[in-house]
Amino acid sequence: APLGSQAEEQELRHMVRRLSHHASIMVWDGCNECQVKMHTGTAIYATFVMTLVAEEDASRPVWPSCPAIGWSTGVHKLTAMPNGNALTTPDSGRRIETHGPYQHGTGFPAVNGNSKLQLFSANIPVSISPGDTGV
Repeated sequence: APLGSQAEEQELRHMVRRLSHHASIMVWDGCNECQVKMHTGTAIYATFVMTLVAEEDASRPVWPSCPAIGWSTGVHKLTAMPNGNALTTPDSGRRIETHGPYQHGTGFPAVNGNSKLQLFSANIPVSISPGDTGV
């Protein structure tokens, strides 16, 4: 996990500036396989990493992590576009994203060596309520 040092800040800002013009970047994600929760060790991804990312590239949505519940503040609830306020995550809520077979079943055969892939329900399309979006 990052520490929030000046060197990390400079490196992160440089990387976002260097990559942000690429059309293939459609969303910035804070971290993979670590759910960002305020008041825990993962909060630095909201208070430091994604805050800097949003400052450097406000033209794209930001997402705290994968898996995640989303943001409480700091973005437009429906689009996840930064709004200039502090990024914070909720303490609880409903996840609307699902990881693939590696989490829900046998894994990917080419990676894990299992020759039979167990399918799972991806819950697509996702049912979203007005409470999920704030709209």
